[in-house]
Amino acid sequence: MSQKFYLLFYLYLDWECCVAREQIKAIATEVYPNRVVCIDRPGDLPVGLLRRRERLRSSLPGANVHQIAENLTLIRPFFFLNDYVASWIPGMNRLQCVWLKWLLKRMGLSPSSNEQVIIWLYSPVHWPFTKLFPSAFVVSQLVDEYTITVKGYPNRHKMAMEQLLLERSDVVFTLSEALARKKSSYHKNVHCIGQGVSFDLFAKALDCQTKVPDELAEIPRPRIGLIGNIRDWIDFSIVKRLLENRPDWSVIFIGHLDSSATDSLSALTKFKNFFWVGHKPFQEIPYWLAGLDVGIVPYLQSEFTRYINP
Repeated sequence: MSQKFYLLFYLYLDWECCVAREQIKAIATEVYPNRVVCIDRPGDLPVGLLRRRERLRSSLPGANVHQIAENLTLIRPFFFLNDYVASWIPGMNRLQCVWLKWLLKRMGLSPSSNEQVIIWLYSPVHWPFTKLFPSAFVVSQLVDEYTITVKGYPNRHKMAMEQLLLERSDVVFTLSEALARKKSSYHKNVHCIGQGVSFDLFAKALDCQTKVPDELAEIPRPRIGLIGNIRDWIDFSIVKRLLENRPDWSVIFIGHLDSSATDSLSALTKFKNFFWVGHKPFQEIPYWLAGLDVGIVPYLQSEFTRYINP
């Protein structure tokens, strides 16, 4: 590879629970020895003081740096405001963009003059960060239909940001064919890349020699499970009916709990046949899968979930 590249990813979820981390690791391996820098979800002052103090401390005094691989560096910077909140304040995200560029320079992680910069973004909220390096090649990977709320209503603020992002993007990737068809009306270079899987790792779920975690083995069968981010796109009413009508079935949620679903999940915990075991590391997921009898994806039926894959 004669051309030198510098890839800068900006995550839409925390590294620990973001499925894109496996994609980023694979890309880093493929482009080695080119440098890959990944910006984790920042620690910010208001949210940090209210409910994420450990994360706030981990991002001070400027950024927390982790070397994930020889050519892959993860940075968790400190921001003044959450990037979505900042998007409502004129010029605030641009100020945070300048701050991030200074942090990269201070840590010796800025691109050199002979490196082609590629900025890879996952959310319209982050479009101001395309200005970090004006000559960069910009990749937008739209994981979901962000311009619609989970309940199916238009989100005009994100519509405006997505338009700005698409205008600056050189290529757009989506995870679903439906979303690719829709975004093709707004950009000429849209491609559906779908979902991937670490085949060797997840094949363990079908291996009869795979040991099921003790925490799961203690739960009575049959075990019906959901694995993924737990947030307000889940149809909690249908899960509740399942728990009520099948008290002899165990329903298990495995994954990170988003604040949008805290109350809904709490309402399910009154059922003796409901179990939430929390977030589990990616490498352990096949062992939990091996202990389930049925997997479910109980999403709400809305214009938003129409574009989800799966």
